Amino acid sequence: MNIAMKTVEFDPIMARKALKKAIAIRDAAQRDLENLNGIIADAERRIDKLREDAQQFSTLMAQMAEAASNALRDNAELTTPPQLAGTKRRHQKAVEDIEFATAGLDSLKAKREQVTRDVAVLTARAKESAEPLVVDEGECLATEVARLESLAAVARAKLVAFSQSGQGGIVQKLGPRAYTVLRNPPSNSIIPQTNTDLWRRSQSFKKSVVDFRNALEADAGAQLSFSDDERG
Repeated sequence: MNIAMKTVEFDPIMARKALKKAIAIRDAAQRDLENLNGIIADAERRIDKLREDAQQFSTLMAQMAEAASNALRDNAELTTPPQLAGTKRRHQKAVEDIEFATAGLDSLKAKREQVTRDVAVLTARAKESAEPLVVDEGECLATEVARLESLAAVARAKLVAFSQSGQGGIVQKLGPRAYTVLRNPPSNSIIPQTNTDLWRRSQSFKKSVVDFRNALEADAGAQLSFSDDERG
């Protein structure tokens, strides 16, 4: 059994405040990460466009080179196309822009990796901050069980006394329920057997606790509740 000791000084109000702060810090980091993802996606689209433009310039320059090659082969007049100088400048500018943008993109990706690690750490911290509250709920449930079992013990002692109250050699008569309670432990005092009604209810209770834990990691004000509003 995994036993977590409850700290004597545990303060649920302060614990929820700490959890609320941890959630806020984590959510802020998550928003930063989402913002970076958007910026990086936009940067990648812009760089792709620059590469397309550079490729167009390269294609045009290749066509000019082919034309010059054909002129040399055919001993024709060599005429430099008027757009050659401008095309070279635009191509060089596109190459420089790509190099500059790629460096910026690499920097953004490095920052994203760091923020991603931060989010993972902050998520773990939020889970850690939520755990004492989950454990405290278990303590509350255990306190309720102890209280009810104490009451049940007193009630059982009264029933035993009743069963032994016959006089004059006459045994005290018992109804069927009293006889059953005295002879057999109640079904909810032992681990529920598989596929019994109590076992099925316990599965529902388990889901309620899991839902509470998940909700608590997103909302410091989340409360534990069971489907039939029962505890124990």
